[in-house]
Amino acid sequence: FTYRNGHDVEQSPDEQSLTAFSAGSSTHTYDNNLQVAYYHQFSATAQNEARAQWDYNSFNVIPNEPGQVGLQIPSFINNLGTNIFIPNLTILRRYEFADNFTLIRGSHTLKFGADEIIRGNHTESHTFFPGRFVFGSLPGFLITGPGTPLAGTIINPLQSASLGLPQVYQQGFGNPDYTYYARPLTGIYAQDSWKVTPSFTLNYGLRYELDTQFAPLTTYKKDFAPRVSFAWDPFKDHKTVVRGGYGIFYGPVDAQIPEVDLSLGVVNGSKNADRKSTRLNSSHLV
Repeated sequence: FTYRNGHDVEQSPDEQSLTAFSAGSSTHTYDNNLQVAYYHQFSATAQNEARAQWDYNSFNVIPNEPGQVGLQIPSFINNLGTNIFIPNLTILRRYEFADNFTLIRGSHTLKFGADEIIRGNHTESHTFFPGRFVFGSLPGFLITGPGTPLAGTIINPLQSASLGLPQVYQQGFGNPDYTYYARPLTGIYAQDSWKVTPSFTLNYGLRYELDTQFAPLTTYKKDFAPRVSFAWDPFKDHKTVVRGGYGIFYGPVDAQIPEVDLSLGVVNGSKNADRKSTRLNSSHLV
């Protein structure tokens, strides 16, 4: 039985030469972890390990200046005003259950097991809620009209900002709070450690994983992962060992990928919030 907790605060990690203090943020992380394990030996050749784990992680990104309209002037000022993705408040809940059984039969050590991780997330993301103006390069005819001497020139981002001519304005609306959702990660395996000779051991096995996702992401159902390795003592003196191995491994879908869908308001094909991006043309600027 073990319990751990931790707390970390980082101030303005995103401030740099072209990012103002107003576009900066602070991150607050809290983590609590509880583990329970039970080991049982049925006989000298059979034993079992059962394990359960709970983890509660709170990760909050807080803007230095909340609610300010963002301003971007590429090559001059990268960010002024509140970052378009924050505040972002996320709670990650993890429940894990695992069982491993070991059986020894002659020169073979067999292992079988299964594990289940329930990855639960709750997110409050204010993506685009403060609004953002992006000033970029524009054609000169937006000011002088077509057919004039300056119509063929290009206005640089700083000039377009000075003239109040944005390329894009982005604005988010709706409910920033996304309901709790869970993504199970299931794994089963079987393996054998075969002592072929006193100086040569062969290990081989197969693992299968199912990384369940919600729509519009898809759940891939062919994560079969064979693995094989060996250990060889060529001189039989326990001083030199030659090892080799091969395996296929699958990484679970990172939490940030479904969170992007959430931040854009898409869960199982339905929308929680609307994010609007409007390109401003000459009819908007008159």
